[in-house]
Amino acid sequence: MPELPVFQQLSAEEPESPFSHMRFNTVSHGKLLVFATGNIIRAGKYTHADAVACLLAFFKWARGQSAELHSLWPSAVGLPNAVLTGQFTEPIDKSVAARDDAMSTNRFPGISMRIPTYCGENITPEIFLKASKWILPGARTAPGVFAALKSLCDIYDDSGKK
Repeated sequence: MPELPVFQQLSAEEPESPFSHMRFNTVSHGKLLVFATGNIIRAGKYTHADAVACLLAFFKWARGQSAELHSLWPSAVGLPNAVLTGQFTEPIDKSVAARDDAMSTNRFPGISMRIPTYCGENITPEIFLKASKWILPGARTAPGVFAALKSLCDIYDDSGKK
């Protein structure tokens, strides 16, 4: 990318890191993470259609920043998965962290749960005890989401209530 002030202020401190990216907080299109590889991740609570509209608006804006960016255009757009979020209606017991299918670390507040794979869809739920919230990253199909939610319900029922 060209060395424009608008890009410099958003650049990461370690540009050589594979996780390094520029973060754009847009007014009406959520957050965009732009990696050196050219990959862009749209973060936020929006639909896949919103993500496509946001990317097109972002490219239109970026092309207007410099003549060097006039040829900037995506060669492909993929919408491989979504992350769903939710919360149990009642607190989940902290004993869930001691289960054989649970993994946690002091470096991250969530508890990752290993659940059965549904039709090749690898969803790994994470439970956050403090507020009894959960996320389902990697959801691609409605049946996969249903299967993961069923597993979360089973985990909740097995753990008992706080």
